[in-house]
Amino acid sequence: MTRLRALVGKELAVLFASPVAYLVLFMVALVTALVFFDHLRIYNQILFVFASTTMGGFESDTIPDHINLRDTVFYPVMEQLGLLLIAPLPLVTMRVFAEERARGTDELLSTTGLSPLQIVLGKFAVTFAFVLLMMVVSFVYPMTAIVQAGVGVQHLVSVFLGLTLLALGIASLGLVCSALTSSQLIAAASAWALAFVLYDFSWLNPFLNEDVARLLDQIAMHPRFGVFAEGVVQLGDVAYFAALAGMAMGITRFILDWRRFGVGSTRRGPMRLALVGVIALAAAFGAQRTLGETSLFTSLNALGGAVCLAAAALLLWRHQRASAHARAPVADTVARSLAVVWGAVLAVVAASAADVRFDMTLEGRYELAPATREAIARLAPDGAAGDACVALDLYRDAFDPRIRRTRQLLAELGRAGCVRVSDRLLDDVPEEADRYEVASSNTVVVRHDGHFETVARPTEGALFEALSRLARRETQRVLYVTAGSGEGDVLDSGELGFSGFAAALQTEGYRVRSLTTAFVREIPEDADAVVVLAPERALRAEAIAALDRYLARGGSVLAWLEPGHTTGIEDWLARYGLGSPNRVVVDPSSAPLEGDPPGVNPLVFNYWDHPARRGLNRNRMTFFRGARPIEPRRPQEHPDADIKRLVTSSGDAWLHPDPSILDRRQDPERPPGTRSDYWTLAATGRYPLPAGEARLAVFGDSDFGANRNLRALFNLDLALNTVHWLLEREADITLRPKSAPVLQFPLPIQNSLKSFSGLGLLIPEALLLLAAGAWLRRQSS
Repeated sequence: MTRLRALVGKELAVLFASPVAYLVLFMVALVTALVFFDHLRIYNQILFVFASTTMGGFESDTIPDHINLRDTVFYPVMEQLGLLLIAPLPLVTMRVFAEERARGTDELLSTTGLSPLQIVLGKFAVTFAFVLLMMVVSFVYPMTAIVQAGVGVQHLVSVFLGLTLLALGIASLGLVCSALTSSQLIAAASAWALAFVLYDFSWLNPFLNEDVARLLDQIAMHPRFGVFAEGVVQLGDVAYFAALAGMAMGITRFILDWRRFGVGSTRRGPMRLALVGVIALAAAFGAQRTLGETSLFTSLNALGGAVCLAAAALLLWRHQRASAHARAPVADTVARSLAVVWGAVLAVVAASAADVRFDMTLEGRYELAPATREAIARLAPDGAAGDACVALDLYRDAFDPRIRRTRQLLAELGRAGCVRVSDRLLDDVPEEADRYEVASSNTVVVRHDGHFETVARPTEGALFEALSRLARRETQRVLYVTAGSGEGDVLDSGELGFSGFAAALQTEGYRVRSLTTAFVREIPEDADAVVVLAPERALRAEAIAALDRYLARGGSVLAWLEPGHTTGIEDWLARYGLGSPNRVVVDPSSAPLEGDPPGVNPLVFNYWDHPARRGLNRNRMTFFRGARPIEPRRPQEHPDADIKRLVTSSGDAWLHPDPSILDRRQDPERPPGTRSDYWTLAATGRYPLPAGEARLAVFGDSDFGANRNLRALFNLDLALNTVHWLLEREADITLRPKSAPVLQFPLPIQNSLKSFSGLGLLIPEALLLLAAGAWLRRQSS
């Protein structure tokens, strides 16, 4: 161990005595800062154009989804840095073994009592430590920019880990190349060539069949690194780079042992023949795959390659017989090297098969919602196989940049159950594109049991809705929505309309029909539930009587109310223990929103013990916009009723007696003597009746489910889960996928300039000074 520490100390002294190490650190730090600053500048300019008054500003939703910090800055910078790492690393690794051999000190090193394994471990450890230092230096400026932008430390850790593993992989290749030669120039050039070849094989895909292309993707570094840039850490990818470093160590030790036993010079001829044979066979394979047929060129290269390999094997066998004294140690060296290589391969296979992954993104975009998993299980239950599985077919163009993220999402869906994922080029399957109405690239077709759904923008939410429609296409229930008394319109797609709620109901397996209260005398027999969407005018007595008779036969009613309206439905609900005084809940703990008076838009996180709020907690809030309170009491007419609160405001809330404050733009004044309390905003009731159990649910706000608010926070989940509870579909109560938020705000360009001129240039300047000092010391000595 003492000798190993001495070797490490000596390697560190040699490394940092040379200006090359400091120049490499300087180049990486400066280029990283320049790349990040340039992308931030372009990003700010794009946002400035879209945010201008001629485009409608930020609040008009005119900024395309792909213009965001993650896609415009984060991913392209990581891709560029990954490719740029190939340039400096061979400059660091080229001297590690080649310089020792050129000076003849490798023989001296072997006399110090260090074994080849210790020599390899010492030199690899020093090189890896330098690579880690290089990555830390290069991440100082990106870290300041990313943290300032609020991308999240978790995602930053994922990217840093990916870039570090990629750098270690490239450095491992460089160390192997350095061990093969005594020329530092050849070592650097061969390391560059090998790194570029292994970095990505996707350019060969047009010339290869799908199986070969998939195999090359497993070998290449870029597909493994790209997943880290997405914010996903997979155990298989970590094992890949660890195995690459392990294999490099094993091969390097093999090279040192090969020379140690003095067999290298006698085998140069066979090795050269073997190299020629491999090149000839590679040329034959490439020509055959490119042309699609066997030509004279292919045949001659294949024959020549085979002859060279056979001759090399024969010469090696003869040399082995002539030098019997070296046979045993050489055999041990070969056996150890093969064991290391196969052990590394098996480790990668085992880690990939374990399928362990961590979602490090800020919004958890690759963590499937429970509803998505349940939809897959409903279509393809446990034990399903073959055609009974769900098919997800991705149709794409060759260079569509959106495909990377869609593939990640589909891969996650493939882990959720019996799901078959395929990837197809649009140009190769025009008939399928016409059959499934695929209009553009990055479209997913969901197929099951002879039916299909085409998803043009494959987010998790859109795929969940497609899966739900396929799962419930034959089990729809009927919901009647009242109309004719100023209720909310389920056909209105505007901000205040309820078309989103109707579409969500249809996705969940409900058929929505209209019920005009001006003419109704009886609720239709096929009604599974009735929804009253905040009427503004008084309901006819016949309509209220019809609701009474409907409940008496075991019906279910969902009522959404609004402050400022007295329609008769409030008195009817009070008879069932769900009264609602015409007041406004003011919750000081909720901040003002979009010019509304402060406190009139309660942000709710107090949920009571109720099946409809399953999965909701203090971290999964819902949003009410101008709500009236519900006063749950045990009704005299139904003493056996089970009345429950669903959600309440905070304990600081109070009631304002004048609903007109919602139309003003001023702070509501609290009347003297008004008490604070946890005011109920939604409640439910169960009523055992002779014809069956009736159920009621009341919300003190209808804007809660309007288009502009329905998908805010967890409003949609609470609304749909309440409908499921009403219809005794508690098994379907779940949390649905959420749209991942995109970061579409500008980073102040002046702050970026200050960061660049501060940390961005300070570190490269310091490294350049250290390089100059090392060069002057070397000149003076």
